[in-house]
Amino acid sequence: MENIKEEMKKIALLIVLLSFATLIWGQNKVIKNDTSYFSNDLKEKPKVKSAWKQFSIENSIPLNSINSDNFSDLQFLTTILENKKYIFLGESSHYVKEFNEIKFRLIRFLFQELDFDVVVFESNIWDCYQLKFLRDNYSSREILDKTIYGVWNTTTLNELISFVVENNIEFAGFDIKPSALKYDYFFEKNVLPQIDSNLSVIAIKCCQEFLKCYSSQNQEQEIENLNQLLVDHQLLLDELDQYIKTNKLDVDLIVYKKEICNRINIISSILIDDKGFTGSNRDSLMAETIEWLIKERYPNKRIIFWGHNGHISNNNRKDEKSMGFMLSDSILNKSYVIGLYMFRGETFSNKIIEIRKPFKNSLEAIMIQPGYKYSFLDFSKVENSESSSWIHQEIPSLLWGRFKRSIILKKTYDGIIFIDKASLPNHFILDYNKKLK
Repeated sequence: MENIKEEMKKIALLIVLLSFATLIWGQNKVIKNDTSYFSNDLKEKPKVKSAWKQFSIENSIPLNSINSDNFSDLQFLTTILENKKYIFLGESSHYVKEFNEIKFRLIRFLFQELDFDVVVFESNIWDCYQLKFLRDNYSSREILDKTIYGVWNTTTLNELISFVVENNIEFAGFDIKPSALKYDYFFEKNVLPQIDSNLSVIAIKCCQEFLKCYSSQNQEQEIENLNQLLVDHQLLLDELDQYIKTNKLDVDLIVYKKEICNRINIISSILIDDKGFTGSNRDSLMAETIEWLIKERYPNKRIIFWGHNGHISNNNRKDEKSMGFMLSDSILNKSYVIGLYMFRGETFSNKIIEIRKPFKNSLEAIMIQPGYKYSFLDFSKVENSESSSWIHQEIPSLLWGRFKRSIILKKTYDGIIFIDKASLPNHFILDYNKKLK
C-alpha cells in the first residue's frame, strides 16, 4: 500500500511539472509570433556562450506588461509561489521607473491571487507601520512623505500607498534608519497621550533628539549628546515595558518598542565603534527586524518584502554580509527571492547615469538574448548542466547600472525579473538636472 501511495505521489508531481512545462512552452510558442513582447530597437545583442544563450531563450518567460491589471501572463507564478510565505522583491538600482511599476504590479497580483496581505519596505519599521494611524488623516501623497525613503517618492509609489490604504493591507518597514521625509510625531502627539501622557512627553523628546543626532555631520561632537540620548531611550524603553506588562496587550506599542530597541542598537554601535554605524550593522539589524516581525507581529501572514538586491539577496559578500544571508533557514525555506536587473537606459545617483554596456558573458548579456522587453526566469529548481552552468558559477553583473559585481545566481536568488530599458521615475521631490529641490 505504501509503495502505491509513493507511486501516486510521483505521478501527481509529474503531472504538475508537465502541466507547467506545457504552459510555458505553449506561451512561448504563441509569443514568438507576437512582436509586442520584443524590444523593437534592440539592434545588437552581446555575444555569449551558445549553450547559455539557448537556455535563456528557451526558459525566459516574457511578460506582456509591467503595469497591467490583467494578470493572465503572471499565472505561471501561482505554481512557483503557491507554497511560499515570503516573497522578496529586489532592484539592482533605485530610481528606475520600470522596477517600481513591475513590483507594484506583482504586489497587486500576489494580493489578489495568492492572499499576500502584508507589505514590508526597506524603510524604517515604525515610520512605515504608523501608516495605520495616518491613513484617516492624510492623503496618500502626504503619507508617502511620512513613511518610506525619499528614493521611492514617486507617482508609482503614491499609487501603491493608495492601494495599501484602500485594501487595508498591513504595512511596515524592515530598516532601522529614519526614513520619513516629514516626520511630524503624529503617533507621539495624538495616540500616545491617550495611552499615557508621560510616555508621550518622553517619546517626543527621544525622537526629536535622535533625528537631530542621526542627521549630524559631525558625530564626534555628538558623542556627549549620544550618551544622554542612550540614557533617555533606555528610560523610554523601561516605561514602555512597564506599561505593556501592567496593561492589556497593545500590538502597536510592541512595534513602537521594537523601534526604540533598534534606536538603542544604533546609538550603542556608534558609541562603541569609532567607524560609526556600518553597512553590516544595518543589515544585521534588518535581518533581526524581519525575524521579529514574522514571529511577533505577522506569524500567520504571507508577506511581500521590497528592497535593494544588495539587501534581499542570499549570497554572502567577502567584505559584508547581506540581510538576506543572515535570515534563518526557517524563513528562507519558505521564501522566494527575486532579483531585478536592467540591460540599458538611465538611472540616477546624484546625477543622471547611463547604464554601462554589459560585461562579457554577464547576467545582463545572457538575459537579453531572447530580446524581450520584460521577462522572468525561474531557476529555483534548475540543476547544473552545460546550458545552465552560468546559474551555478560566478558571473559578472551590474550594481547600480555601472559597478561590476560577481555573483553566483543559484546562491543569490530564486528567480530574476529582467527589464530591457530603464528610465527615470516621475519623482515628486527630485529635479534630475538640479538634484534635490
